[in-house]
Amino acid sequence: MPVIWYSPLLPAGPVQVHGLGIDEPMPPGRSIDRPAGSDEWLIMHFHDAVEVALDGAVREVPPHTLVVWPPGARQWFGCNRRWTHSWMFCSGARLAACIRSSGLEPLKAHAQTDATIAARYLSQIHLEITRPADVDGAIIEGLLALYLREAFRESFRAAPTLRRAAAIPARMLSARQLIDGDPTQPLTLRRLAQAAGLSRSQFSAEFRRCFGTTPIRYVLDLRLRRARTLLTDRNLSVGDAARRCGFADGHYFARQFRTRFGMSPRDSRR
Repeated sequence: MPVIWYSPLLPAGPVQVHGLGIDEPMPPGRSIDRPAGSDEWLIMHFHDAVEVALDGAVREVPPHTLVVWPPGARQWFGCNRRWTHSWMFCSGARLAACIRSSGLEPLKAHAQTDATIAARYLSQIHLEITRPADVDGAIIEGLLALYLREAFRESFRAAPTLRRAAAIPARMLSARQLIDGDPTQPLTLRRLAQAAGLSRSQFSAEFRRCFGTTPIRYVLDLRLRRARTLLTDRNLSVGDAARRCGFADGHYFARQFRTRFGMSPRDSRR
């Protein structure tokens, strides 16, 4: 069911929500025209293709597009077909900084590959602002910041012009996941290359291109970082921590640890 909420009683906090809608349907031919915009920021997710005035021109944006309007900016959007949108009017002393830090550029169309993001976060914000008591403005700000940042990530994934020319192939992601799952397992270059369907030389070259390091160095760094964490547990000896991270040779472990962190494993516990 659609959710439409307005309230003049604004929760105290750095971000204040004035109104919110989730999956609000609009009839065919319905358009919104606010020449002077509004006094608040408007964050809107269009679930259907609609026409939007941006950059001084009206153009159609595809389904699942996010647009952010700052206060005072013209708001014009609509469609001659039935359309649905999710939106939020908000203001606050830290709102502009929150939007800026998200990476989303106001008055631009941001494609969204995941259509559920808007509903998920706006539902959580709605639950918080409609609590009978103890509404927490910091929680509202945090949810909004997470929403905008995730929306920015989705826009990056969706925009063809922003995709890296050398995107990381699935086979290399699978190989890295094999390492990340358990870096203490016996991992040889041959095994990793086989998992990626490449020769050892091809795999090494592609791994360095994708992740900026060699596969062996990547494994070693993961093991050393895990060891550093384990060493904070005084119930474990240095040898126990080394073995739990895949180091059978204590001297080799100590040497690599000192090279990586500039101190011995024992000194790191002081």
